[in-house]
Amino acid sequence: MVQSSSITTSTLTPLAAVGIISLQDMFPLTLGANIGTTLTGIMSASVVTSKPVNAWQVALAHLFFNIFGTLMWYPIPKVRDIPLRASKFLGHMTAHPQYGVLFPPAYIFTCFFIIPGIAYGIASA
Repeated sequence: MVQSSSITTSTLTPLAAVGIISLQDMFPLTLGANIGTTLTGIMSASVVTSKPVNAWQVALAHLFFNIFGTLMWYPIPKVRDIPLRASKFLGHMTAHPQYGVLFPPAYIFTCFFIIPGIAYGIASA
């Protein structure tokens, strides 16, 4: 069995959109799914025969990244509100009658092209 956080998140997102589950209730489930999905990398690392040390390094880095991210964002209520407010803002902007057409492509272009391009430019300079 392979655990995927995408399935959990894709199932919970429409439920939150229609109000069956609140964002506050969805947040810990999503964080837990993200930690659980690292099991796939750990299982893969356990059967690698060429360069197993590298495989374990990547799998454990993925696991600890998600654990530390959860420990950073979830325990303190004020800090927990930051991603919750951000998700509400993104939802309102996407549903806005005037900006709803322009905002999603601009957001995607910024996050997947402009920011990585700036980071690449800084790294290669």
